[in-house]
Amino acid sequence: MRGTFRKDFHDSLEAELALFEFMLAYERLALQATDPDGERERFLEGVRRRVLAQPKGAFKVETLAAEFGMSRSHFSHFFRARTALTPARFITEVRLREAVRLLVETRAPIKQIADACGFANENHFNKVFRRFHQRSPGAYRRRSA
Repeated sequence: MRGTFRKDFHDSLEAELALFEFMLAYERLALQATDPDGERERFLEGVRRRVLAQPKGAFKVETLAAEFGMSRSHFSHFFRARTALTPARFITEVRLREAVRLLVETRAPIKQIADACGFANENHFNKVFRRFHQRSPGAYRRRSA
């Protein structure tokens, strides 16, 4: 922080990096204070593993809630309180991260990636992908190549 205010950095990117590192450190500290036992990360990792184990599975909140021994309502509130996301949003983000990985690391057709990641069809995958990444999966792949 001192360097940013005193202009000790060689360029604006160095200052931006220092501020970004400061924010990350602050967020980690805040997370540790609110979740000292790492319950949030264990919980998210459990749901993430469950989604990636069966990406084609139609995940219903009721099913996930039952696996964690909770009612649908309690699970939704519990999930949102710990992640600031709805379960459906988190599942979509997990599927999209896997889709991005496949787009970048493979030459598989987009239709095959959509199917492998649990999207209803290629059109649905394109719409969801655009909503999150502001470009089509094909354009994303071309820019990443």
